[in-house]
Amino acid sequence: MSLIDGSYEYYHYLHDGIDDNGWGCAYRSLQTIFSWYKLQQYSSIDVPSHREIQQVLVEIGDKDPSFIGSREWIGAIELSFVLDKLLGVSFTISSFLQISFQHDGQLFCFFFSYAIGKTCLAYRQQEGPMINY
Repeated sequence: MSLIDGSYEYYHYLHDGIDDNGWGCAYRSLQTIFSWYKLQQYSSIDVPSHREIQQVLVEIGDKDPSFIGSREWIGAIELSFVLDKLLGVSFTISSFLQISFQHDGQLFCFFFSYAIGKTCLAYRQQEGPMINY
């Protein structure tokens, strides 16, 4: 059993010589997701660089021009904006205000069964990323 089918490239800190430790997690997640679309031949667009991701966010009006070249982090919302703009992939992002540890397994099972073939980003409000696929 797997959450995705097909190949992808894993993008990580310092992957392309950019020191994005402490601020680049979502950029790298986006690049990894984007590579899956490219390697499955769903897109011929190259995996965007940090700067290209920032440029898209400025073009759609989400960020000010001063954002380009910065070391500011982005999150799930910005990932969805970029994937929608560059690949035409739309997302639904849900907020869960109260998640207890005893229910995390149920939440994972919900996303696993519901999000097959989709990108799933689930966050705990206070504790940060819980699931990031």
